[in-house]
Amino acid sequence: MNTKMRTVSSAMFTTAVVFVGAVTAPAIGQTLVLAPVADTTIFQNNADPAGLLSSGSGEALFTGHTSGQVDVLQRALVRFNTSAIPCGSVITGVELTMTLLRAGGGGSPVPVELHRLQSAWGEGASVSFSGSGGASAAGDANWLQSFHPGTNWDTAGGDFVAAASAMVNVGLGSSVVWATTPGLIADVSAWVSDPSLNHGWLLLSEEAAFGTARKLASREYFNAASRPSLRIIYGPGCLADLPLAESGCPDGVVDGSDFITFINSFSTGDLLLDSAADVNHDGVIDGGDFIEFINAFSAGC
Repeated sequence: MNTKMRTVSSAMFTTAVVFVGAVTAPAIGQTLVLAPVADTTIFQNNADPAGLLSSGSGEALFTGHTSGQVDVLQRALVRFNTSAIPCGSVITGVELTMTLLRAGGGGSPVPVELHRLQSAWGEGASVSFSGSGGASAAGDANWLQSFHPGTNWDTAGGDFVAAASAMVNVGLGSSVVWATTPGLIADVSAWVSDPSLNHGWLLLSEEAAFGTARKLASREYFNAASRPSLRIIYGPGCLADLPLAESGCPDGVVDGSDFITFINSFSTGDLLLDSAADVNHDGVIDGGDFIEFINAFSAGC
């Protein structure tokens, strides 16, 4: 049984319905700009069949297929900490910005996709200056391992969702922006609801052809203004979607269980015992909470 479901008298229900009024105005979104907490590149280099090459601490990230005498596939990984966004928030905008340092193949545009990673991975002390990969250090992710030494990916090259969350064509120029898409919103929303799912994104470029490699500034790049950044726009969730006891986060559905949870919490009137009814978060359970909840509930948000 849903833990929100509690007993409530029919008299309370009847009283509550009487107070239904106008729909409250939507809240204005807030903007959060984040720097990465980890980034790296993993390499498949034909000159190193062991697959133990990384660039966890280099000033650049690499993605694509090189065009030089050494045949190298490159995939970049990047992760941001989204824990500053309250669970239950509604994500309305997600924009990843990076700086292009160099483009192979004459700079002809190539697609670079963002794929949500499904496994944890590490960033160690390895450095690659050329894009061929440096020897993996302790804790580094590489083509075969999510953490060096000893912890392998389920699939060589990284564990990630096959469908891209976003894509942008990258040719010449400096700024590279993956603008808001439903996929990016879904990714960030999932990470806010359950931080254990946040393993970031993998940057995947065209790998079938030569000359698609792209060099991008990493979080260690000397010019801080050129480092990756993630811009998130979010607002409060529906006032009537109350937190589940198991997770402390709303379930994204406004239904009878929310109504019963509110009425039972409101009837206690004690924040220390049950704060669910303080829907306007002013530290007091009173008629203002009652009216705001009923208005939101009747509108279904």
